Amino acid sequence: EFRRVLFRSIAKDLNNVMDLMNHEAVSYQKTKVYSQQVRSDDAKQLLDRVCQHHKQNFACLDEFITSQK
Repeated sequence: EFRRVLFRSIAKDLNNVMDLMNHEAVSYQKTKVYSQQVRSDDAKQLLDRVCQHHKQNFACLDEFITSQK
């Protein structure tokens, strides 16, 4: 029983991390599109920084998943 509960908990946590990865990937893609569409250099720079932030978050989550294997 304990193993089954533990397995469900781990699977749920893994699913949550995968959801976060999906969120970061979508956020990166949307922000990249916005960055390519704005005319203001200041806005473009800000959006590019936000893109990098989402990219770094995705990489950290991916590293976490990989380290759990």
